Amino acid sequence: MSRKLFLAAIFSLGAICTQAQKLAYSEYGLSVGTLNYGGDIATSNSVAAMLDEVRPDFGIYAMRHFNDWFAMGAEAHYGWFYANDENHDYPTRGLSVSTSVTQANLFAEANFIRFGKYHYDRKFGLYIKAGGGFLAYNPTLTISNLVPENIDLYPNSYSGFAFYGGFGFKFRTSFKGVLRLEAVFHSTGTDHLDGFEYKRQLTNNDALGSIRVSYSLLVF
Repeated sequence: MSRKLFLAAIFSLGAICTQAQKLAYSEYGLSVGTLNYGGDIATSNSVAAMLDEVRPDFGIYAMRHFNDWFAMGAEAHYGWFYANDENHDYPTRGLSVSTSVTQANLFAEANFIRFGKYHYDRKFGLYIKAGGGFLAYNPTLTISNLVPENIDLYPNSYSGFAFYGGFGFKFRTSFKGVLRLEAVFHSTGTDHLDGFEYKRQLTNNDALGSIRVSYSLLVF
């Protein structure tokens, strides 16, 4: 009896692996989007300020879809953001910043609607994603007035980590082509993406937000 159970288990495992391999496929793509920051300069949620300060973000990514529902992947992004006191809560302080940002992340993605290799008739998909990884940044802080006495300057290049979560929509444009539109929010492990920190004052770490348009090629 034990031998029969063992053979049945081996057969079942082989069938599961074969089915999983049948559903699996890869995806490779390019993205272009926006980058905005929230921190000690960008202190408000003004839409006008966000539009004035938005800057570009460019990326590449590769994913492995294990089935119709779940995928994992890696991505690299480069962009920069800008913020100016004049657009926010301290218009007379005289600080503005431009920071270049490089990211390399691992991520996971889950579909809410079956989408993939055997679903060409499904032209629309909704998904969520989460990930994190390496963050490198180089702030250039401009001070048009006297240097505030309550800040420490961080004028060099730095590295750290960031985590993000987001959601998106994808559209099948051809048998192997997918167009994506997604929004992601990045939580960083630093409070000086803007080139300074307040002295003896506990503040939240800086954050980044992106809206991206991507185009992917599916490889079956």
